[in-house]
Amino acid sequence: MLIESIRKHSESWWFRAFLFILAITFGVLWYGQDVLTGTRGGVSNLASVGGTKINVHQFAQVLSQELSHLQQITKGAVPPEQQKKIYPYVLENLVTNLLLQREASRMGLVVTDDKVRHAIMQDQNFKKADDSFDREKFNAFLQNSGMQEKTFIETLRQDLLMRDLVQTLFGSVTAPQSLTLRLYSYENQRRLLNVASIESAHLTLDKEPSEAEILDYFKKNPAKFVAQEYRDVSAILLTPALMKQKIDITEDQLRQAYRMRGDEFKDKTFDQVKNDLKADLEKQAAGESLFELSNKIDDAMAGGATLEEVAKTYGLQVKTFSRIGKDGVYDPGNGSKELDVPSLDNPLEARIINEAFHEKEGDSTKVIEAGEGTFFLARVDKIYPAHPLTFEESREKAKNLLIQDLKSEKAKEIALDIENQVNRGGLFAMVAQQKGLRASQIRVSRKGALAPIALYLPDNFIEALYHARVGGAKAVSYLNDQNQRDFIVGNVVRIEPVEIRGTEDRVKAFKEQLQRELFNDLLAEYVTSLRRIFPVEYNNKAIQRLLRDPS
Repeated sequence: MLIESIRKHSESWWFRAFLFILAITFGVLWYGQDVLTGTRGGVSNLASVGGTKINVHQFAQVLSQELSHLQQITKGAVPPEQQKKIYPYVLENLVTNLLLQREASRMGLVVTDDKVRHAIMQDQNFKKADDSFDREKFNAFLQNSGMQEKTFIETLRQDLLMRDLVQTLFGSVTAPQSLTLRLYSYENQRRLLNVASIESAHLTLDKEPSEAEILDYFKKNPAKFVAQEYRDVSAILLTPALMKQKIDITEDQLRQAYRMRGDEFKDKTFDQVKNDLKADLEKQAAGESLFELSNKIDDAMAGGATLEEVAKTYGLQVKTFSRIGKDGVYDPGNGSKELDVPSLDNPLEARIINEAFHEKEGDSTKVIEAGEGTFFLARVDKIYPAHPLTFEESREKAKNLLIQDLKSEKAKEIALDIENQVNRGGLFAMVAQQKGLRASQIRVSRKGALAPIALYLPDNFIEALYHARVGGAKAVSYLNDQNQRDFIVGNVVRIEPVEIRGTEDRVKAFKEQLQRELFNDLLAEYVTSLRRIFPVEYNNKAIQRLLRDPS
């Protein structure tokens, strides 16, 4: 969520391109044991680029700026656990910027003071209504972002330098029209298909499985006949609604917010936006209060307080889930009545159960941020270990699973027989009818059916028929909503060519997208090559220490 916020609110076009590069380099360079060799310059240095160090102080400065930016976006404090998620992004951003700085220096590129001054003067965020520079807006921006003017200017200078470098290298990248048209035709090609679905649950078997066959299935599939682990879990929920009851927004606060957001509400009176302002301020205050409360609760639990004591101290309720499995299903044989019935369709309750299954009996989680300004704390009260079931306990389940498997196998035989007969020259509709199936004709693109249909078309089915010849057939399997294996078989009736005439706007948009992808690919390759020119090394011990102790 945090990285997406950064991506969404980043104003620098070249910076957005680098997010793609960072996504690739992060997996290899943050955790890769072959690369994380560390530096010899002491624990204060996190990394080096061609011998130039990146120290903890530099990291902290950029991190502080990013957190300040995120707090403005989310209208609330960023929890410590969420802060850690942007550490790799911050470090890789520093590394990539330093790589490009070294390369720009090698190429002799510079950004003059006049160019920096012009960029600031032309920034729409720092202009008055008459389009002139507004020094007060500029100072307010510096204050809100926590940056000194000198630091901002140097950051902007580097931004402009990177833009000049990238423009010099790749500004003329263009996708050839012939390539654009070929790829556009390939992506937008449509096909007319014959399709038939074989739902295994609707098939009938020649005979019911015998007792011996059921017992044999039970013995050969022991993992399917295990009573899963169940747990008693207690949890405290911290929601914005809980805090809003204790928040009182005054008229003065509302009017102050109205004045500060004057540009946003310039065409509306205070009375027209009063309720919206109140909701925004309540949400912001609730988020800040929840963050403070979560820290207090963490401290109390670390000091030995129990879940019940914390709940009593802060007037919270304790939710209890009795003998719940990790899949959100209660033990059907426990004979007890649960106090709260969770559902894995509820993201918060699903998260509580999932986190509780990572703790030992008697242990509690830390206060965890669960999105939408909600926090929770869960404790494992008791664990009921998983254990194998006897054949008598499992007989009915074993019979049903065996029948499902036998029906799926029969569906597979039907699907493959249709595929083979059609590929040998048989007519699809006739072969399907002989199997008791109804064939349908549908038109598809690579993204699926072009009109609403009752059949489910798996992605691998569409992909398979886009690799089949006209008249060719292909069958694929998929799991339905009941986790049973069904089959679908189809053949290509006709390939419909793409009409280019009259689609100039779509072709133009496709070409622009293709050029962006080419640009990003070239840029990624270029940054990778720079790592060979200016070797990048990471101080693995310092990084791990930073993750353990952010302070």
